[in-house]
Amino acid sequence: MGKLMDMMNVTLIAMAWESHEKGVPKTHIAQYVGKHRETVQLWIRAIEQEGLMSFLERYGQAKKGPRPKRQVDPVAKRWVWALREREA
Repeated sequence: MGKLMDMMNVTLIAMAWESHEKGVPKTHIAQYVGKHRETVQLWIRAIEQEGLMSFLERYGQAKKGPRPKRQVDPVAKRWVWALREREA
């Protein structure tokens, strides 16, 4: 399912870029591709800076591989829980 979603997003990015090149407002593009306007703006800005193919390659690489888990300092965690108990 992940590979399919990546391909769908690549297609949406390409459609958004083509629409932008035709002068379609970003708000309309966002509605058409089903993404937030800010997301479309980020895509377009990045494509303008590095080109469509380069952006799509970087986008695909960013979606691969394991993600590191967020590490929370155990001392800070205990401190937060102690504060919650005290303030409850």
